[in-house]
This record gives sequence, structure tokens and C-alpha cells, in this order.
Amino acid sequence: MVKDIEVRGLLYPVTVVDGVPIYDGAVSYPAILRAVHNKLVEREEAAAAE
Repeated sequence: MVKDIEVRGLLYPVTVVDGVPIYDGAVSYPAILRAVHNKLVEREEAAAAE
């Protein structure tokens, strides 16, 4: 994960959701909630497609 963050040139702190860097730098709590919500929706859609 650290290597991926360094290669992409992201600024710390980095918010990671489900192993994927989503935001770098300072992030608001609502933005983190949106990212988590979007990931949950993505998982539900993938499960429904199976």
C-alpha cells in the first residue's frame, strides 16, 4: 500500500477504503462517509450481478 501511495504521488494522510487509496491530504468526515457508502453500493451491485 505504501509503495502504491508513493508511486501515485499522494500526500499523507491518505484515506484508504477497502485497500484502495481514495483521498489524499486532509479530508472531511462527510467525504469519507460518501467514499464508504459508494464502496458498499459497488459491492452490492457486484453481488447482484453474480
